[in-house]
Amino acid sequence: MANVRKGKECIITLPNERGAGAKLLETVAKAGVNLNGIVGYEMGPNEACIHVVADDYDKACSAIQNAGYSCQGSDVLLVDVPNAPGSCAEILKKLADEGVDVEYCNATALEGRSLFVIKTKDNDKALAALS
Repeated sequence: MANVRKGKECIITLPNERGAGAKLLETVAKAGVNLNGIVGYEMGPNEACIHVVADDYDKACSAIQNAGYSCQGSDVLLVDVPNAPGSCAEILKKLADEGVDVEYCNATALEGRSLFVIKTKDNDKALAALS
């Protein structure tokens, strides 16, 4: 099966305005933190949200909070899968077959591998199902 481990992501709420995401990510970069994945989306006319998976969760969240942003942590599973048709579907099917409810997921791929970030209702049960 896939290489799976527990992880944390930073969830940041910020103004929904041009350049806000760039400013946030510059804050993380200036702290010397490498990002493994991000996903961002609009939450309405005035608010947006960015999820950040970083090499150093504590350092990333500290830099984000010191810059005045609200940063919440979320326990997730980080799944390293091949960047191939059906890889993420296979993971989600396995979780469904084991009765694990997925709250959200996202993936990023590069050079043959994908990082699949999954938030479930029961990360321990999900980890056992995928290990």
